[in-house]
This record gives sequence, structure tokens and C-alpha cells, in this order.
Amino acid sequence: MPRRILVDAVRAALAQARRLVACEPAAAADTESFRRTIVAQVNQRVQAAAGPHYRKVINATGIILHTALGRAVLPPRAIRQIQEELAGYSLVQGDVATGKRSKRDERIEWL
Repeated sequence: MPRRILVDAVRAALAQARRLVACEPAAAADTESFRRTIVAQVNQRVQAAAGPHYRKVINATGIILHTALGRAVLPPRAIRQIQEELAGYSLVQGDVATGKRSKRDERIEWL
């Protein structure tokens, strides 16, 4: 887990604990329980950060492209082609014929 995510999780859990103690000072009376609560909150935040952000859903809206559902589903052939292209290096900004640097968007402009 990247250090930044751990630090952010600890800071957020401590800030929440401080707010709780400010409103209810008795909440920190059992220090061991209070400590376990903070550690559990840190763990929960780290797990949420490590988990997938997106998840699969069923589009039962009757609308083919729905803004809340992200993007249009790609056909299997397109996914295979993307996977093949991205599995290795790609010539992005070079001219094979001359060996010199070319414009990055030259191919797109051509299309």
C-alpha cells in the first residue's frame, strides 16, 4: 500500500476520533477500545482504497447509453484488439521510414 494512502487513512481516522471526543469526551474513556476503533477505521479506509473503484452492473434502464453507467460496452473483438495492442510496445511518436520523431497525433489526423 502506498505510504500516502496509509497516511491519509490515519489522518482521517484521527480527525474523526478527535471530533467524537470533542462532542463526547466519555467516548475515549476506555482507551483500548478507543484505540481499536481508530485502527479499525484506518483498516476500513485502506481496504476501501485498495478495492476496485468501478464495479459491474446490469443496465436495466432501457437506455442504451446511460450517463450513470459510465461508457458504452465494447464488443469482444475490440477488447481483444486493445489487449493485443497494449500487451507490448507501440510506436507512438516516431516515423519508421525516416527513424525521426514525428507528430504524436499524426495517425489520428490521418484517420
